[in-house]
Amino acid sequence: MTYLNDIPIRDPFVLPDDSGYYVYGTTYNPSKPNSFTCYHSQDLVTVDEAKTVFEESDSFWAKKDYWAPEVYRHDGRYYMAATFKADGKSRGTQILVASSPYGPFEPLIEKPITPEGWECLDGSLFFDEDGRNYLYFCREWLEVHDGEMYVMELTKDLKKPLSGPVRLFKAGEVGWSFSIKDEGNFVTDGPFVYKDNGRYRMLWSSFSKQGYAIAFAEASSPFGPFVHAKKPIYNDNGGHPMVFNHKGERYVAFHTPNDPSGKERMKAVPLKTILNGN
Repeated sequence: MTYLNDIPIRDPFVLPDDSGYYVYGTTYNPSKPNSFTCYHSQDLVTVDEAKTVFEESDSFWAKKDYWAPEVYRHDGRYYMAATFKADGKSRGTQILVASSPYGPFEPLIEKPITPEGWECLDGSLFFDEDGRNYLYFCREWLEVHDGEMYVMELTKDLKKPLSGPVRLFKAGEVGWSFSIKDEGNFVTDGPFVYKDNGRYRMLWSSFSKQGYAIAFAEASSPFGPFVHAKKPIYNDNGGHPMVFNHKGERYVAFHTPNDPSGKERMKAVPLKTILNGN
């Protein structure tokens, strides 16, 4: 028997369905380093045998940094948004598609959906109630120093942007975000948007003085402006959050600790607990 809490995982993403939960993330597979794995669980305690849902091929452009897969069921198909990189090419988010949550996933188009020439990561899809589709993503601090958060509206088929990238904010504009490496380097990571009482609520991650943390912001429009909480809603060296339904309420999944040592694990707690700062 394999326990979910025994699996090293970063950037966890949970897809509920009638049979339980599919868990994706940035995982460790020495035999297939450039691949994504799915675990199925009925209770978020034990998991079935891991299944590879996407892996590097000669025809696929990206050769490293397979990060942060997110999988959504939409119009009867399964769409994955994930981060990829290759030498000499910018990091970007690409959308993949499959007929099953186990894949095999195939590229929806032959290149990333994020802007060409930008260093982008952690693209996250949001399907609004009015039928409009959006991609939220980060422009990496390694390129722009003060990491940026963007949104683009996408076509119905998710194959191209309907609008140019709209910058929502910079990490350094949030009062508690802490500069890493050198002065002026602020991180934006892992946006996830959900809707509550007509408001667009975003969880994302940056660094505080205490370490990796979860931020909260909300707006009346998918394009902002987003108003930020004055302090992190989780400030104990964990982050890259997402929201899913579990036991009849909303939960937040994220990884902790944020140490690249194989010690990272998925943590899931009620959303109301996180928002209350407990």
